[in-house]
Amino acid sequence: MVGHATDDPDPYTLLGSILHSISVDYSDRVQIIKAWADGTSDVCVVYRRLLSTPDAVVGRRVHVSPDVDPVRLGDAVAMGMSEPLGSLIESARVSLDGIYWIGIPPGETPPVSPRVV
Repeated sequence: MVGHATDDPDPYTLLGSILHSISVDYSDRVQIIKAWADGTSDVCVVYRRLLSTPDAVVGRRVHVSPDVDPVRLGDAVAMGMSEPLGSLIESARVSLDGIYWIGIPPGETPPVSPRVV
């Protein structure tokens, strides 16, 4: 996938890039549970790392800004998801549904996954 920075942030391109990179390069390390566009410039991904603490469900919210190539950002996010959590788990915010959200600032509410009706 080749991308470029755009005037409009595109969460769907970012989401597609993350999912593509996981399926091609990291499917032996990461299991995607749920992923969605959250508004006009954020993507949320809920997953399990298969190589360590596979019972821990981890979530990440990623922001794409107009000056960032969403394809390259997606590749970098996927690679980060495949790496051990290390000290990131210490500052994770646990949501009501038991997801360990990485990188959610204090005072900010962790994302709520959309419900399928």
